[in-house]
Amino acid sequence: MINLDDYISMEREFLHSISTPLMISMSQLEFILSNSNNPDAEELLTKVKKAKDAIDRVSTAVHERRKKIKSYING
Repeated sequence: MINLDDYISMEREFLHSISTPLMISMSQLEFILSNSNNPDAEELLTKVKKAKDAIDRVSTAVHERRKKIKSYING
């Protein structure tokens, strides 16, 4: 059975491993959305906006999990 310190360490490693790719994805999508003036791309933009919203939700979940793990560490 894993002890609490090892579990927390693994959780922190997991959060770190997914946080950076999420931030990269979010910034790329934001760039596409802010630089698109092509009206023919409306359907594509809708899909990109939905993808960004989904990534935002995942990012929020990761942030909340990180706060919870830090609270375990700090008591």
